[in-house]
Amino acid sequence: MPNSSTRLPHDIPEQYAGMVGALNSALEVFCSYKEKTFDELLARILRPIAEAMEVDRIFIDRQIERDGEIGLFRIYQWDETNGVCENKGPQILPADEFDRKPANGVRIPVFAHDKHWGYVVFVCRKDEKRFDEDQMSLIRSYALLCASAIMRNDLELEIIRQNEINVLNENDIHRLETESEKIYYDPLTGIYNRRFFDERLSRLISTLSRSGGILSFMMIDIDNFKSYNDSFGHAAGDECLKTIAQIFSQNTARTDDFVVRYGGDEFAVVLPNTEESGARLIAEKILRNLNSHVMHIDKSGVECKVTASIGIATGKVRPRHRPDDFILRADELLYKSKQTGRNRYTFGDM
Repeated sequence: MPNSSTRLPHDIPEQYAGMVGALNSALEVFCSYKEKTFDELLARILRPIAEAMEVDRIFIDRQIERDGEIGLFRIYQWDETNGVCENKGPQILPADEFDRKPANGVRIPVFAHDKHWGYVVFVCRKDEKRFDEDQMSLIRSYALLCASAIMRNDLELEIIRQNEINVLNENDIHRLETESEKIYYDPLTGIYNRRFFDERLSRLISTLSRSGGILSFMMIDIDNFKSYNDSFGHAAGDECLKTIAQIFSQNTARTDDFVVRYGGDEFAVVLPNTEESGARLIAEKILRNLNSHVMHIDKSGVECKVTASIGIATGKVRPRHRPDDFILRADELLYKSKQTGRNRYTFGDM
């Protein structure tokens, strides 16, 4: 019989399904938020996660700056023996805890607002734990959910302190629900940002590779955008980027499709389960709508428009594929669009 650290291949899908179910259960608890205290809420979130991962302790460690120095503090600890989530104070940890690998467990770093927030540590006292790439993706989601719950609670307490009230109004509640999600949105255009792109595309390719699904991926660059900025100023340039993001989003109507501001005046469009014909159709709509939109009217009354160059890579996702494979291929095709006159798309297979 294999021990718990050496799982047979047919065991993995069953455990993965259990881990997905645990994430859904934890999210349901997080969204309902009916517990009397936050410690009870956190304990209810952590229990299904611990059971699915087969771990018996979970630590939540927060990176905090005090007196100009950064330290690592243990703020919560959940233990299977009593099922209680203890508020640790916070309790300062040794300086070398940043680099120490947990025995029989995994430490997941958590980032919020582009800063290192802390770690969530999953530990099993009995057995060495090993997880495959898909499971690790879910575990990172577990860690982010735990941190989001704590950030939400911190924000609630801050609102109560600032307003000296015990009841939150609707605007405050909406703010609580969206605060932890802001890390995934570009503040200028309102669409997804590079961080969301990196995390989502990696999971998506992993999922599509198991199902043999098709992925179409676009890289889009706004033609001569620097000249537009130089001519009309950065404020006009910002408004232009907002409008462009709206146009791109309006032409990707399916739930699974998403548009990302990749950086500066470069965007990415991700189209899961979309074949060549569908990808070409969307690219044509984007170019047509962009060409018909007036971005700016100069002092002499001349209407100013912008164009874009697009590279599209489409192919069946294989187990060997990584996000960079699609990115580099689409970028290569984008360069060809630039070379052959701009304001066009170039298609290529993976």
